[in-house]
Amino acid sequence: MKPPPPFARGKSDHFPMVEVCFQGDFSDWRSSSWSDGDDDSPARRFSRFNCELLRESQSERQRELVVFGVVMVLSAWPVLWMVWSLISVLLHGHLMPG
Repeated sequence: MKPPPPFARGKSDHFPMVEVCFQGDFSDWRSSSWSDGDDDSPARRFSRFNCELLRESQSERQRELVVFGVVMVLSAWPVLWMVWSLISVLLHGHLMPG
């Protein structure tokens, strides 16, 4: 028996009755597909591939962050030198030696 649609109001205003088919025995129960290591199921192969891909992308991301940091330091150096020079000119009227 299917439950009536929510907009159908009949004589009974209680929660719709749902027919449930329940089997109490474990005859058709299957264990998880994750076994000790001999399992070569598609899910296990996908999981291994996914772990490999994530490891590779993480190491690549770390290399990119190092390169990005070096580029940022090299590009910020002239700007910081200019700011320091401008402040020393404004405060003292001439460039400080060094």
